[in-house]
Amino acid sequence: MSESRELLDEGLRHEKAGAVDRALDRYIAAFDATTDPAERSEAWRRQSHARRIRCEWDEALKAAAEAAKIAEEAGLRDAFAEALNAQAAVHQSRGDYDLAAALYTRIPTETSDPRISGVALQNLAALRAMQGDYPAAEAHFRDALDSFERAGYDWGRAHVLNNLGRLAFEQNRLDEAGELLLQAINETKQVDDLDLLALARLNYAEVLLARSECAEAESLVSASLGHYATVGNQWR
Repeated sequence: MSESRELLDEGLRHEKAGAVDRALDRYIAAFDATTDPAERSEAWRRQSHARRIRCEWDEALKAAAEAAKIAEEAGLRDAFAEALNAQAAVHQSRGDYDLAAALYTRIPTETSDPRISGVALQNLAALRAMQGDYPAAEAHFRDALDSFERAGYDWGRAHVLNNLGRLAFEQNRLDEAGELLLQAINETKQVDDLDLLALARLNYAEVLLARSECAEAESLVSASLGHYATVGNQWR
């Protein structure tokens, strides 16, 4: 394994644990440690994600654009599609929904990888949910779940289950929401993503509050907010 690959993997472990500053340091070092275009593109893309979490929109867009440029020049279609997704995620996070939707819709035409298409579909679903179009959101989430299952991408499955649970809660389908969120919590534990685990627990706490199960809800909220405070996650 190359030094750059080790740094990228280490950065991702830090990111999953909520240590975004440490992750960003590893991603920057990974770029400097390689001349391989695939690794350099990934290093920029992961920097974009870390900066988006820190709400550094302009820097995040610049990093995603660099990732796309390197991938396109090297003829790396999958890496290019992932860089487009990084750009779209920044646009979505800062409220530029039309720009984000156009990129998400384009991504499945740029790649045959079901994991990458699934990420774009999930993000498009989240955008539609934010716009209040729940039927479209659920359809895209289900398509994303199918894509992740075909790709064997457990981390993606955990994300989608959390989002489907939240969507069911927003529509007052409490039993369905509870089942989906418990499944999301269990699957998130398997992929060691502490940030996602905290988010899924917060969502499940809202279901419990709606059922007047306040004690368990309070415990989940306290643990999740404690995690975010510890790691300094500004986005959450």
